[in-house]
Amino acid sequence: MQTAARGKATHNSTSTWTNALETFRKYIGLPGKIDDVNSKEELERQLVLFFVSCKQQNGAEYSVQSIKSARFAIARHINTYSKIRPQEITNKNIYSELYNAITGKIKLLTD
Repeated sequence: MQTAARGKATHNSTSTWTNALETFRKYIGLPGKIDDVNSKEELERQLVLFFVSCKQQNGAEYSVQSIKSARFAIARHINTYSKIRPQEITNKNIYSELYNAITGKIKLLTD
C-alpha cells in the first residue's frame, strides 16, 4: 500500500513540476515542449532560466525542499520523454551550470 501511495505522489510531483516548467517556457515565448529540445546545451540553458526564475503563483519563493523536488521531478520527466534521453540533469559534472544555478538559489533561500 505504501508503495502505491509513494508512486502516486511521485507521479503527481513529476506532473506538477513539468506543468510549471511548461507554463514558464510558454510565458517566455519558447516553442514546443521541453521534450522537444534537441541539445544538451539548450536543455541546460532553459532549465537554468526556469530554476533561477521560478516562484510560487503568489510571487513568494519556493522552499528549498520544493526546489530539490522540482529538480528530481523534472529529471524523471526528461529521462522518460525527452528526444535526447537519457540526460543526467542531476549530475553536477555534466550539467554544471544547472547545478550552480540550483545550488545558488538554495543558498539564497537559506541565507
